[in-house]
Amino acid sequence: MVRLFLLLLCLGFSLIQADAATWWQEHTDPLTWTAERETLKFSLQKEFSKKKPGDVKADSIEAANFRVWQWLEYARPDFSQEEVAAFRSLGENSQLLRPFLENLRPEDDATEAVRILLRIQLEHPECIQVLPCLAVAIALVFDQPFPKGWPHHQVAHELVPLEKVDPVRRMQQMTELQVARRYLSDLRDFTVSEMKFIVDHPLVDTEMEWARKNVTASRSGFSKVFSSIRYDIRRYESNQLVWPYGPYLFSEIKSRGGICVDQAYFAAMTGKAKGLPTLYFSGQGEDGGHAWFGYMDSPGRWETDCGRYESQNYPVGNAVDPQTWRPISDTELLFLAKSRERSPGYQQAKLFTDLARTLVREDANRWVDAALEVQPEFLPAWYLQGSF
Repeated sequence: MVRLFLLLLCLGFSLIQADAATWWQEHTDPLTWTAERETLKFSLQKEFSKKKPGDVKADSIEAANFRVWQWLEYARPDFSQEEVAAFRSLGENSQLLRPFLENLRPEDDATEAVRILLRIQLEHPECIQVLPCLAVAIALVFDQPFPKGWPHHQVAHELVPLEKVDPVRRMQQMTELQVARRYLSDLRDFTVSEMKFIVDHPLVDTEMEWARKNVTASRSGFSKVFSSIRYDIRRYESNQLVWPYGPYLFSEIKSRGGICVDQAYFAAMTGKAKGLPTLYFSGQGEDGGHAWFGYMDSPGRWETDCGRYESQNYPVGNAVDPQTWRPISDTELLFLAKSRERSPGYQQAKLFTDLARTLVREDANRWVDAALEVQPEFLPAWYLQGSF
């Protein structure tokens, strides 16, 4: 027993010294991964128990091996030989693995998200090399079906030009558009949590292509797209709040005009077609309900009041997170607008919270406290602390 303990301790030390890619090179047999994951867990627990949280960085070797340990949870004994190779390739790709595990939430269907990533790796590995964060965003958005009431309740569902999205095809198309420079932005500038606000739509290709060809606003002036749709005063005055015409196409909205929900939908969806992260907002003001949109006008900088009338004293507004299809709280919106997730403190807070949730549960309080110390606004740490 003592010899086994010493062996595990020595193995743990060597594992911590190696980077994630080295771990995969040294553990090529998938039949041993389950047992080796336990060995890795033991060594990581010993290592983190000796460290002060302030000495642990999100890009450290310890963190990289922790992410390998997390990834191994999704290895399956029924993987084909090709899937094993794809799973290992994804595990070796730190540009994909770290963003995936940093952004994965308890509400996600992790098994389905991993399956999507495996499919992309098997069919279009070159796309992952170009845009790894895009692959992650697609996996985390399309791991669950879209809400039945998408995009909003003021249009009949059958009038919206929807399709069943193939995540692999979506990845290929968006990579081709990126390479062809047909977007207003470079998708490589965005984080996963920003990119998911580009991919989050199930509209048919013809709609998005129409937007790319016919919406000519610049990135800096994209807020004007909202007001480019003529406001249909007669429809509003007659209380026709639900779209009364035929198919809910961009071209029809542009031709016929619309009320605020149509303006906001048009601006938000065409922004996604042009490669911009966008948010659809709704809120209650002095004259009733209103809808507007927000978009990222430069890397990390959100404009969240495009079409929001200041005179009506609208609140921050309600938006939906496409990763969970739950409302984004005002606190989360403020956090998002300030681009706090791009800070080193956010990266550390995310790592510490994940450690507390999964690996170091007996010492969880210490790591959650450390997360809140470096990023007091990090809500997942507060939620986890509240669950103790």
